[in-house]
Amino acid sequence: RMPDYEPIPGYTDLCTQFRHENNSLDCTWNIITTIWEARGMQTLFGNKGVNNLVVKVEHCGVDDESKVFEQEINTIVNRVYKREFTGQPSTFFSSTVRIACYNKNFLGLLEPIGEVSLGTLDIFMSENHMVPMQWFPVVDPKADLPMEPLGFLKLNCIINTVGERGAVQFRAPDDLADWELKRDPPRILQIPRLNLRKVASRQYNIKISLFQGFDLGISRFTADPKFKVISCCGIVESDALPNTLRPNWNTLIQVPWYEPAFSDLIVCEVHDVGLARGKMAHLLLSWKKIITTPPGLLKEPRWIDMFEKNENLLRNQIPVVNKSVSSLVENYIGVKAEEKYEAAMVYGGRVLLSIEVEQRSEKNEPSPAIIALKPKDCEIWKDPMQKCFFRFQVHYGCCLCAENAQVEFFIGRKSVSTSSVSINDQKLFEFYQSIELECDFPFDDVRSNPMGSGRLSEGQGTWDPEAFIDDLPDLIVKVYKTGLLGLSRELIGFWRGPMKAVLEGKDPNGFWSEQVFVGRNRDDNQTKGKFQGVEDIMLSPGDEVPAPTKKAPWGREDREESIKILNPYKGFQFRQLDRDSTCALGPDDFAGFIGFSAKLWLPDRKRCADIPPKGAPILSCWRPWNTIPFPKPSSELLDWIAGFEIRCHVYQARDVPARNPTGVANAYVQLQYAHFPAKKTPTAYLTGGIPGRPSPR
Repeated sequence: RMPDYEPIPGYTDLCTQFRHENNSLDCTWNIITTIWEARGMQTLFGNKGVNNLVVKVEHCGVDDESKVFEQEINTIVNRVYKREFTGQPSTFFSSTVRIACYNKNFLGLLEPIGEVSLGTLDIFMSENHMVPMQWFPVVDPKADLPMEPLGFLKLNCIINTVGERGAVQFRAPDDLADWELKRDPPRILQIPRLNLRKVASRQYNIKISLFQGFDLGISRFTADPKFKVISCCGIVESDALPNTLRPNWNTLIQVPWYEPAFSDLIVCEVHDVGLARGKMAHLLLSWKKIITTPPGLLKEPRWIDMFEKNENLLRNQIPVVNKSVSSLVENYIGVKAEEKYEAAMVYGGRVLLSIEVEQRSEKNEPSPAIIALKPKDCEIWKDPMQKCFFRFQVHYGCCLCAENAQVEFFIGRKSVSTSSVSINDQKLFEFYQSIELECDFPFDDVRSNPMGSGRLSEGQGTWDPEAFIDDLPDLIVKVYKTGLLGLSRELIGFWRGPMKAVLEGKDPNGFWSEQVFVGRNRDDNQTKGKFQGVEDIMLSPGDEVPAPTKKAPWGREDREESIKILNPYKGFQFRQLDRDSTCALGPDDFAGFIGFSAKLWLPDRKRCADIPPKGAPILSCWRPWNTIPFPKPSSELLDWIAGFEIRCHVYQARDVPARNPTGVANAYVQLQYAHFPAKKTPTAYLTGGIPGRPSPR
């Protein structure tokens, strides 16, 4: 498999670190930006060589602006901008601090001159979480020459995590403007490394070949999507295609890149320019990851899935008065009245693209461009889509903070849920239900089958579905606590993982291919017998599913292979649920565990090519068997006997908090496994590990 664009260097590690240290709750950071001086600001047309200059600092829709410096192009700004952000680390470290310069016209409107963009990830990973005081060029990222300086700002930026020792600017700026410093003889300070077009150490064109999109957006029925690439060195966007969630852009987007850069992240966004408007999905790329990956691996077209989170504007704890009207309206419209997840647990679609890096020079400068691809290069993933029938066997959950629980499985934009069950006397949620999900995904007879051969859709060649399964979207499992009669539900935990790992489960002797079935018959499913078919569980019209017996607790007694195919304990996995700040849990509550297994049936490629209107529809092989709950491990239908002993060696404890007025603890340790009776040690009285008192042993 080709290397993924994730994890992004630094970004993924920081997000994981902050989530673990703060139990996935919101974190708080302070951003302190000091702007000392502005110089050489380009004047706008009709201003007679001067501006009414305003300097504004913006972060995540919240902005703060300076006073108006009338009739100026050089001035001492001397202002400190402070911003407190509360939210998830994935949002914070993918954001940008934007320092923009404007001219205020006679109508009181702000006309943009240019901006400086600093990535919060780059600031935080700098020494002392600080970009020291220095000169930055003010540029227009949407211009034809996005690195042509339109003026200069002298500034620094510091990020402090609340509770962490704060970084400070050690050297204060000069009291007087540089050009007013009295020297003998007087001289003008030279500003180095400003015009990146002339003095960049490296210059590149990032060429993104954008082919298709698939199932774009969250809960949208149609859109007019366009693809936008945003970097600190320029913004380029494709044309919009009307009324589709599966666009064929077939466009080469060329983005300039200069080193050194002030932000490593490259943000790719899909926007709807129709009536609904707004961002549909986004993708983060890392320049470091792109430039260090072998070129041939990135140049090969591949599907990339996008996962979103529904942001809640009101949770950011930001005074509304600090928000610009446009940002407030835009963010508020994006808030759904339904579920809001801070973790990236909502599928936003997938895009088909490839990336190529072209090195440029001062004589052959980088340049933004949008170029139509040649038709012969776009005839990919045009074969009939592959139909997938997933079966999920949900066993039980435990340690869930609920009285009634429900499990939902998501693949792409589709989902399927179990019925709600109540907690039993053994503190378990026993589902023992089978549910199925039918999906369709793009397929290319050549690129989706690199280990096989031939035109599969025409019934020729050999199919190895491993590469196709590798490229399936991640499975997302969400567990809810439900209200009376299941009329309401709240998220209490989730888990996300690649489909291949889900099929393999946690059986040390299992393998993912044992849970994958292709076609109807092993001898005629285009895999040369490598994968089993589902003929043994197919029922004739009018036949009923046989009741479970001791000989066949699932499947048919006369078909031994059917028992192997339907075995719900094959590929079993017990997953610990994650949580985020929107889960209906207390700060110290544990999300719990859920046990399940999964199977996948892939109709053969020739059959997928013969679906309506050419042929008959493909019916699920799982559906008839899902009506009967599968037996529990303790069922009399199963001859399973497993005895084991858990032995816990408890040595000592220190600093045990007191729970009585005496100020010392009467400590003991309790061990409980699943629903079995708890065992506890003898009580060590008057202990706690405080001076003069022994620690419990």
